[in-house]
Amino acid sequence: MVVPFLFFGTLLFYAGAAFCYWLVLPAAFPAMLTFASAGTMTPMLSISEQLSLVTAMLLGFGIVFEVPVIIGFLAMVGLVTADWLAKYRRYAIIFNVTAAAIITPTGDPLNLAMMAVPMILFYEVGIILARFLGKKKPADEPVAAA
Repeated sequence: MVVPFLFFGTLLFYAGAAFCYWLVLPAAFPAMLTFASAGTMTPMLSISEQLSLVTAMLLGFGIVFEVPVIIGFLAMVGLVTADWLAKYRRYAIIFNVTAAAIITPTGDPLNLAMMAVPMILFYEVGIILARFLGKKKPADEPVAAA
């Protein structure tokens, strides 16, 4: 039971880090530089600050891509059901967009969307996984005639 979770968890974490490295970071840094240079500020990049920002973003995206694995596990042990997740979908979308706004370093809509859209999509994938992996309700036994 552990091997599929370990395999897909690792795979999705690396996919999230790769998504961040090749798609998000090339869009984020120019946006941050234009934001800083648009005002009276002068961008002063230090390698330690840049490295910590990149590491935090890679880690954040890696964790975000783990959502389906976490939801699938919670459904297997019976803590959540697909119906419950679908019922609270609206709240999850609001939470995901708010979390993406907090996690992303810039305030521009592009970076916010690049974090929020995968979070919402992986929540939906988690609902689908919960339907397949969730605990099944026991069927009602027919009453035997005497």
